[in-house]
Amino acid sequence: MIRKIQETLTMNELVKREGLYYKQFTNVPFNGEILGEFSGKIKNGKSYGEWLIYHKNGQLCQKGNKKDGKRVGLWEYYNDLGQFTSKVNYKDGKMDGILEFFNEDSTLKSTQTYKDGKKID
Repeated sequence: MIRKIQETLTMNELVKREGLYYKQFTNVPFNGEILGEFSGKIKNGKSYGEWLIYHKNGQLCQKGNKKDGKRVGLWEYYNDLGQFTSKVNYKDGKMDGILEFFNEDSTLKSTQTYKDGKKID
């Protein structure tokens, strides 16, 4: 059985057209892994699974999951020093639930409530 080797690129090597990612200079939706400032997987041009996004200095900025190219479930956010700052749930790519902001000592600072991506409080 011949197994196709999965390609690994950076986001800079992809282009987005009509909601799908393509390797530059191709017309076939990308399948493979993304490494670098954005790290995750893409299948048939859509991001899925765990995604990690980094600040320019290499510190973790965001982490969460994607399905069909959209954010889903819990996403966590960090400042450029790597400190946890906030978290919120996503449903079908939109914030849905309580957005929580945290102090440097990890105590709750404030909250905002979202439904279908719109702030409701």
